[in-house]
Amino acid sequence: MATDMERHISGLKKVNEHVLNGNRFDDCFENQQLVLDLCVHSSDLSFHSRDFKIGQKWVDLLFSEFFAQGDL
Repeated sequence: MATDMERHISGLKKVNEHVLNGNRFDDCFENQQLVLDLCVHSSDLSFHSRDFKIGQKWVDLLFSEFFAQGDL
């Protein structure tokens, strides 16, 4: 899963190696998936840079969703 922090370092390493080797990202599905995973991961981490009230709202919504899933 792209938002898993366990994959953060390995994913970043893959992207850096790809860029340093001068490779393109649109040449195959795996490379395209790498970019999409990076975008999702970046979006997942971006809430830390937002205003506290916005972040708090997101966390409240996330907890509500988790509890609703647990109730099901």
